[in-house]
Formats: sequence, C-alpha cells, structure tokens
Amino acid sequence: MSNFLSRFDIEMEKKIFGFLVVFFLVFLGIDMVSIFMVLIPAPIFWILYWYLIPLIITLLFAGVIIDKMVSSSRKRAGFLLLLIPEGFLTLVLGFNIGNATTLAILWVFIGVFSGFTIVSILAFLIDTTAMEQRGRVAGLVTGIAWMVSAILLSWISSLIFAPDIVMFVFAAVKLAGGCVAVYLLFRTTEEAGESIVKFQSTSQGFGGLLKESYRFIWSDKKFLLYVIAFFLIWLAQGIFLPIGGRGQAPYQSYQQMASIGFAAGALFLLVSGLILDKQGRKQILVYGALLASVSFLSYYFPIGSVFLSGFSILLTTIIVVLGDIAPSDAKGRYYSIFLMFNFIAFFIGFLIGLALGNGYQIGGTPFVAAACVIITAISLVLVYLKGAEPETSSDFSTEIPTGIPTEASPSETN
Repeated sequence: MSNFLSRFDIEMEKKIFGFLVVFFLVFLGIDMVSIFMVLIPAPIFWILYWYLIPLIITLLFAGVIIDKMVSSSRKRAGFLLLLIPEGFLTLVLGFNIGNATTLAILWVFIGVFSGFTIVSILAFLIDTTAMEQRGRVAGLVTGIAWMVSAILLSWISSLIFAPDIVMFVFAAVKLAGGCVAVYLLFRTTEEAGESIVKFQSTSQGFGGLLKESYRFIWSDKKFLLYVIAFFLIWLAQGIFLPIGGRGQAPYQSYQQMASIGFAAGALFLLVSGLILDKQGRKQILVYGALLASVSFLSYYFPIGSVFLSGFSILLTTIIVVLGDIAPSDAKGRYYSIFLMFNFIAFFIGFLIGLALGNGYQIGGTPFVAAACVIITAISLVLVYLKGAEPETSSDFSTEIPTGIPTEASPSETN
C-alpha cells in the first residue's frame, strides 16, 4: 500500500488511507447513489422525501454540534460511530423493502444519521490530509468510491438483483465504516490528533447557538459564491432527474448510461489529483461544470449522460475547496451548510421536474432540457469569472470570527 501511495506522491499512513476509502464508499457509493438515482419504484417514489427532508433538517445543526464537541481531528471521527445504527437500520430496511410505511419510517432515521455521518466523513478527510496533498488524496479516494458508485448504479438499474440484496450490501459497508470509527476513536497513538480549538458560544439557547455559529460564514464571499453556483447545479440536476432520458430512451437506459459517466469521472479523478494540487482547484471546477452542462444532451442523445462525469468531478473538487477555505474549527459548519443548500436545491428541482414532466419518469419537453443546460452554464460562468483560490497555505485567510477563539502564540501566553 505504501508503494502504491508513493506512486501518487502521497505521504499518508496506509491505514488512514484505507479508512478514508471505506468512509467515502459510504458517502459516494451509498448516500449519493441513493439520492441521485431515486432507487424507490415509481409508484412510491415519494419515500425519497422521507430521507431527504430529515437529512436537510439535520444538516442545519449537525455541523454546529460536530465543531462544538470535538477538540482533536481524531475525536471528530467519533460521530462516525453513527454508521453502526445507520447500518443496522439499513439492514432492517432490506427485510422490509415491500412495506411502504416501514420504509418511510426507516428512511427518516437513516436521513438523520446520514446528516451527521456525511459531514463527519468530509471533515475527517480534511483533518487527515495536508493542504498541499489534499487534491491527490481526494482524487484517489473519491475516484475509487465513484467507481463503486458506477457499479452500484448499473447493478441496481439492471433488474438482475432484488433491491433487498442491494440494501444488505449497503448495510455491510456502513457497518464496516462504523467498525473503522470504533478503531479510530480508541487509538492511543497521536498520529491523527491535531489540536482543534473548540467552539465557544456566548449566546443563550440552541437558537442563539445556531445564529452565532453561522453568522460569520456569510461574510466569506468565496463560500457564498460556491453555495450559489452549486445551488444552481443541483437545482438543474433535480429538475432533470424525473424526466431523465425519457426524451428518447427508457429511464433505465439513462441510469445505465449515467453509471458510465460516473465511471469516466472516477478515472479522471484517479489521475487528476496532481492537477488539483499543482494547477489549482478552479480549473477543475470549470471543466466539471462544462461537462455537467453537456450532460443534459442525454434528453436528445442517451449517450449524453456519459458527461455526468462532470458531476463527480465537481463534487470531489468542491470538497477540497471547502476544506481549504474553512477554519480548522469550522469545517463541520462549512460542509453542513453547503450540503444543506445543495440538497434543498435538488429537492426543489425534483418537484419542479415532476410538474414540468407531468409525472415521474414521464418525460418533459426539449425546453426543460435546454433550461437545465442554461442553469448549469450560469454556475459555470460564476465559477469562471468570480472563482479564485489561494495557491499556498499562506494565502488563506486566518481571520477567525468573534466567538471562536484562536490559539495563542507562545509570545502571547508569556
């Protein structure tokens, strides 16, 4: 493993790299596939709401809790212990795949747990990687995870395997992630124990804590730019998902072509991590947005869904970008608020797509597909014109907002 990592110029303990792969198999191989693909049969697709709505609500406060309750990067992995109950609930879901009421209840709890585990996974990646190697590590880890996502997407859409078997596989991966979290939590070594100043609130009540926690984020103009750009990207994806490839091909065919797109994106990420570190993140974001814009041509030509590779490239790159711009004690809040707005955009877009397509997986009009292209193209322009990133750690802002203390230097403490 060490020789394998050295070929990518990555200096990282092989166990930590393996743990990251497991965690991202949960995030990209399970959570994102579940959301993006809508694995529920059309008559009861509304069960997706029972997962997305609790997930969105949980993300509102998950980042605050994660940042407030940790004092080291290793302890941040403690929230990944929630993968254990999440895995068991997924296992139960597999045994009740035909019961709509039970499914709805289970998805609610899974959505709540996922809100914490997704944010913890992303924060753990940034905690355990140096900034100058972050692109390479993220490219390699997420490339492997996106490849698994492509396999799962093709597998589920093939109708060869029953959905309950899929849930059993999902449960096994989540439980494996939970076991890794147990190991990380009780490690006695100091390798992953980077000190993090705990967030201290001066407000009273939980509402005051939320307000104070997120107030400073909106003053970060880079963050706002990416929130707006990706809101548009996810909005367009949500609009297009209900009509998918029904312009000229069965929806199932669209899913299978999309799996090829994810696989293509994975291959790109496996070899492009060096570009992220050497030539900057903005360039890769622009390429990803361009490919995502072209992907809507799948309404006219099913092969166009291959360009969904841009979506996997975008999501991976923005994970790195947010990790670069977020203060060490605010990573959870940056990721949670960013994902919350992304999922809200997807949810709104999905409802719009249902209305414009006159039903689930029925098909819209060429104008709907063209509108999705335009919406995503706007995000491309925003990133291209306004997107900027520091190239070295010294370029990053070190200003910490009021209410979040900084670590005192030795000269200040004496």
